[in-house]
Amino acid sequence: MPAAMNNPKILRNSALLKAVYKVSKRSGSDCYLVGGSIRDLLCRVEVCDYDFALFSEADSFAAMVAGELGAHFFRLGADKGCSRIVFSENGEKKEADFSPLKSGCIEEDLKRRDFTVNAIACSVWSLFEEGGLNLIDPLGGQGDLEEGRLRLVSEECIDEDPLRILRGFRIASNLSLAMDEGFLSLAGKKKGLLSKVSAERVRAEIFKMFSSEDTLPYLEEMLSLGVLQEVMPELSEWKDIDQGSHHDFKLLDHALRSVGYIDRIISDACPEVSAHETKLRVHLDEMLEDGISRRSMAKLAALLHDSGKPSCLKMESGKVSFHGHEEKGSIINKKIASRLKVGRFAGRVLSNITRQHMRVLHLSKLEKVTPRAMARFIRDCGDETPEVLLLALADSWATRESRDIEHPDVESIVSSLFDLYYETDVVEESSFLKGRDVMRELGIAEGVQVGRYLDLVSEAERMGHIGSREDALEFLRNKQFS
Repeated sequence: MPAAMNNPKILRNSALLKAVYKVSKRSGSDCYLVGGSIRDLLCRVEVCDYDFALFSEADSFAAMVAGELGAHFFRLGADKGCSRIVFSENGEKKEADFSPLKSGCIEEDLKRRDFTVNAIACSVWSLFEEGGLNLIDPLGGQGDLEEGRLRLVSEECIDEDPLRILRGFRIASNLSLAMDEGFLSLAGKKKGLLSKVSAERVRAEIFKMFSSEDTLPYLEEMLSLGVLQEVMPELSEWKDIDQGSHHDFKLLDHALRSVGYIDRIISDACPEVSAHETKLRVHLDEMLEDGISRRSMAKLAALLHDSGKPSCLKMESGKVSFHGHEEKGSIINKKIASRLKVGRFAGRVLSNITRQHMRVLHLSKLEKVTPRAMARFIRDCGDETPEVLLLALADSWATRESRDIEHPDVESIVSSLFDLYYETDVVEESSFLKGRDVMRELGIAEGVQVGRYLDLVSEAERMGHIGSREDALEFLRNKQFS
């Protein structure tokens, strides 16, 4: 854990802190920067969200700060008197929450928080008038940060808000903290309380955790305690599912290893992706919706990519098979996304990655992979092509104890497909029809088949057989896949 950073200039140069100081002096009441923002400053992590505690009325105070910054102002829960402003800092959207102090002094307020690393504060007046970062730290949170430890403020705090179970794992994973036994014990005992937490709040913590660079150890701990199963009960039946002779690991262990390999591929820039590392990182940083990046969705997809296997399990000639599990899994994962209140677009991304994740393995078994087959792969995977390719590598490497995979052509095909995706404009879409036109005209659902029909229409256009939208529709009506 990095040493504590005692550089108040970063805060004094902030337009937000200047506005807060101005409003607090005008109101005659000090204001405190508290919680995660102080924690992240101490850890030398970029501060994305700010939290303030104050003696005065939070709504009017926040509204005045928003006016100073030209920011957007929202009330959060009228019963608690909390407010939020959304503003832009260095071209990035950030948030600041304002809450009234629950007691007569800041020290007592800090003692009611969740984790000691979040129970640290700094007076805004002191920051600007005394020139130092004079921390108020009644519970030793700074020392816990320096020792790399996550510790609960009290046992009662989980009863007050069970989401703190997930928040603890998220903070620990984001900052690479070791969780103390007191927290882990309570998390296991009180995990059932998570059923009382809204899906929107659960969703936010899950995707924040998946945005960290080393998620696997924390996922394993959550599973061992039964915490993750409270959020995704589908995982409960995976532990004992044998995947047959082609796998060294049972289903749950394979899923976890896949997540671990996704992290390693991204951070280590393995040879299969290194040529396009910069473009890939930009792609993975893209936000699918508020709070969900492509990176975090790729890791959730790695965990859930085989969700269809339990329902597709069959014994054929004494061997295990899971035919069609990718299609079944795409349906299951879309339902999981919906249950977590993931938006429709991000849910379709998860479903598409799941549906396509076997395609590279299928290509690797062909005697020859034609340019047309590669182009069709990219066309079907669409914007999720990089995620599907990352998952194909992780899935293959997570199959055996060592990384000597059974189908070495997977690596070369992934490399070739990355080259094709980033260096060549291979997807020639029909100028007359879109996917929704195909689905409506033929009465078929979203999926691989839609892309194949569009591929045929595009080829017919290139050859001059189609010259209008009406021609394209007529071509579709007369074309059938067996």
